[in-house]
Amino acid sequence: MNRDGKNAAWLLLSLAALCWAGNYVVGRGSRGEIGPVTLAFWRDGLAFLCALPFAWRELVRHRGTLLREWPRILLLGAIGVGGYHICVYKGLAGTEALNAAVMLSAMPITIAIGSWLFLGQRIAALQGFGMALSLIGVGAVVLRGDPMALLTLSFNEGDLWMLLAVPLWAAYTVILQHRPIRVPSFALLTATLGAGVLAISPIYAWAAWSGEPMAGSPSAFAALAYVAIFATLVGYWCWNLGLERMDAARAGSFIHLTPVFAAILAILLLGERLEAYHLVAAVLVFGGVLLAGRAKRVPSGTATAAKREAVS
Repeated sequence: MNRDGKNAAWLLLSLAALCWAGNYVVGRGSRGEIGPVTLAFWRDGLAFLCALPFAWRELVRHRGTLLREWPRILLLGAIGVGGYHICVYKGLAGTEALNAAVMLSAMPITIAIGSWLFLGQRIAALQGFGMALSLIGVGAVVLRGDPMALLTLSFNEGDLWMLLAVPLWAAYTVILQHRPIRVPSFALLTATLGAGVLAISPIYAWAAWSGEPMAGSPSAFAALAYVAIFATLVGYWCWNLGLERMDAARAGSFIHLTPVFAAILAILLLGERLEAYHLVAAVLVFGGVLLAGRAKRVPSGTATAAKREAVS
């Protein structure tokens, strides 16, 4: 990768992390007004409707490829859009935004393992060391800074939903790179959003019938606008474009930036308290992403072939 491509990848993946950090703050702040399944459904639905006019021409142009790849697109939408968002918002109903974001920074480990197993992307020593540092930072948050908590370790319901979200996102990232779908990034994102809406429609219908809340206040609509436009369209598009310029295992390390951004936003906007273990975790995860990002890629035949198929 040339220097311009590397810089573009760093910028795109960092912007995705920033957009998703805001998602945790908005999801936590709106939990009393919008139910988790409702927020996930309307987030993806509004994002799809906003993207459709701009992607329509490319969707029609590549309809043959989309029809051939519909099982994989439906899978991407079900796990990486609909299912992942439901898990995140149900998690945010039971745990703080800052804790949620830091726990989800365990994703790079899962992505790296999946990339090794299914894409043949080997992990460089420096990259592995960086991911290990980040994982220690995640542990600091899970244990609330108290190592003795290992003796009585327990998770609240919100923590468990967040941990369930981790393998879903890792699977989305690995599937997206495994055999790239030869469709322009924004058109593919639009199709995946539509598939996600379709996949979780039955769950949303059940939630609405059960009386899950959906307030009509200005703050609720503002929350929906943010998660649809920035956390979904901008965030996913930046992530997908970044994946075209960097392998999945290394790109996954940029998720570690999300809790750093989320910490700042949660403290400023939600009044969450900054504890000493949050600072330790931030140093560890940020140091980890720098090390992993600087690690030289270890060549692999599968990864090289996949990169040649990527659509720019």
